[in-house]
Order: sequence, then C-alpha cells, then structure tokens
Amino acid sequence: MKRPKLTSLLSILLLALAPASPASEAIPKGHLIIIGGGPIPKSIVSSILEHSGGPAGKILIFPHASSNPAEAAANTRKLIEAQGAKAVEVYQCVQGAMDTPTCLTQIDKAAGIFFTGGDQNVLMAALDNTQAINNIRKRYADGALIAGTSAGAAIMSEVMITGEENRPAVASRIDPETQQQMEPFASIGPGRVVTSKGLGLLKTFVVDQHFLVRKRQNRLMSVVLEHPELIGVGIDESTAILVRPNQSLEVIGESVVTIIDARHAAETKQMGQNFYTRGLNVHLLPAGQKFYGN
Repeated sequence: MKRPKLTSLLSILLLALAPASPASEAIPKGHLIIIGGGPIPKSIVSSILEHSGGPAGKILIFPHASSNPAEAAANTRKLIEAQGAKAVEVYQCVQGAMDTPTCLTQIDKAAGIFFTGGDQNVLMAALDNTQAINNIRKRYADGALIAGTSAGAAIMSEVMITGEENRPAVASRIDPETQQQMEPFASIGPGRVVTSKGLGLLKTFVVDQHFLVRKRQNRLMSVVLEHPELIGVGIDESTAILVRPNQSLEVIGESVVTIIDARHAAETKQMGQNFYTRGLNVHLLPAGQKFYGN
C-alpha cells in the first residue's frame, strides 16, 4: 500500500488551518440611496420606502450632522410620512452614549436608516469608535437600506470629502485680474482636498454632493486624480443614486449625476502644483440612467 506523499499531507493541513474569509468581504444585501442635497422629490422618497420594506418598514432617522437636530429630524420625518411611511423613528442617542442596549436595538430593528444633512465631520465624530457604527454596517450587509442627503451622502464612501481645503500660499489665492480672493477649490491639484474615513459602504466610489449647483467639479476631480482607483460620483441637488448590492448605480430624481473615472486614463501624474492626465472618462447621467463600475 502506498503512503500518501508528505506534500499532499501538508497541503491538506494548510487548507484545514486556513482562516475563513471574513464576513465583511461578502457582498452586502442592502441598498443605498445617496442624495445630493436640496429639496427631495417624491420619486426619491418612494424609492426609500420601497427598499425599506414598504410603508410598514421601520425607518430610523439620524439627525446628528445638523446644527439643529430636532428640526432636521422633524422635517425629515414629515417628508417620509407624507409618502405613507407608518413606522418612522428618530435616533436620539447622543455622542458618547450610542452603545446602550436601547440605542443598539433601535439600529438592529431598522429596515431603513436615513442620515440628514449638516456637517459630515460632526456626524462621523459622533459615530467614531462606537458599536453603533458597526451595527449600521451590519444592517446594510444583512439587507437594510442606508440613505442620506448632503452630509449624509458624503459619509457613504470609504474616502470621505470633509469639505475642507488645503489652500496654497496666500499669494496664489488672489485673482490676478480682479485682485480679489479666489473662490474655494479654484484649481485642480494634489493635496488640495482634505479627506477622512467615512462609513465605508462604498468601496470603489467617492461621493460629492450639491455638485452642479455649488460648482464642485474641481473638488471631486482633484480627489479622483489623487485616488485614481476610485470613481468620483458628483450628485446634484434633488437627485440621488440608488446603489444595488452589486454596486451598480441608477440615477433617480430631477437633475444629473456626474461620473469622473480615471481608472483607465492613459496617464495621470503630478506636474508641479497641478495634475496632468489624458483619457479621463466623464459621464453625465440623468434619471433612469445606470452605471456599472467594472
């Protein structure tokens, strides 16, 4: 009788000892609805209800980004209930007290979670290093809808645009013709846009909001050229993207979504204080259009 080869035994042993793939690598079952700010039309609210289990699905509002959380929560609740939602709640647990059993149970029972506008840095500071943020990610992985507008949109990606700028020297901020201070993000270059860590629900995209109304093309393009592995998604006001579990995007709402894609550019590099690139792909997508990031 032949003895098994030592290499075969080692292979079997290594396979048995190999760690299983972590659950975080699994494809999430939930949907995202990411809104560019401004008035939210009925078509977007209807999609929120549809992907939160219908009118009876529990929707949990996080107003923590707002400077007036009570007002933001009340306005959002009124907007969603006007479309027929029957189980809307407000997450009132404050920073430093989010991990109580009652607070975590609210998250765990939510079919949809909605983040209001305001300041994305304030919101992420409230959620940072909490069990609450882990439970939100788990709800998304398990099939819940995660939605947000304005600041609540900015937090969705792994790389989050903070809204702050690393400005060049003061002399370069003066318009040579008018001698007036130049507008924020007046150029496209490396190191201009301050970013930090967001919720991380979008791994291959980086989101900007109020995109056309506030002329944020320079800001998003700078981030994309600094992170060419990421696809920039600029969402205009009263417009949203519906992100399905396969990470495909569909535009809903009234304006357009701008896609900035440098992944297949012929060349992208820094030249002085500017970026150089050729073959950059830009798409303008109105409602009903889809984008597949592969």
